[in-house]
Amino acid sequence: MTLSKHRGQGLSRAVMRHIEEVVWAAQGYKIMLLTGRDYGARGFYEAIGYDGEEKVAMIRRRTPPRKAT
Repeated sequence: MTLSKHRGQGLSRAVMRHIEEVVWAAQGYKIMLLTGRDYGARGFYEAIGYDGEEKVAMIRRRTPPRKAT
């Protein structure tokens, strides 16, 4: 998550571009990420070329939730 005062400066795009360069240089063939349904984050990833329609992420939460420490 990027703090609002740092948004719009291209920092997240630069980080993602660097990650992609490292993965491709290491002969990686795909990058998978998991984000919430919030359009802000999803919209960001879609804008830089990620496709949210190809895969489905499934989760199961522990019941009851673990206690915060």
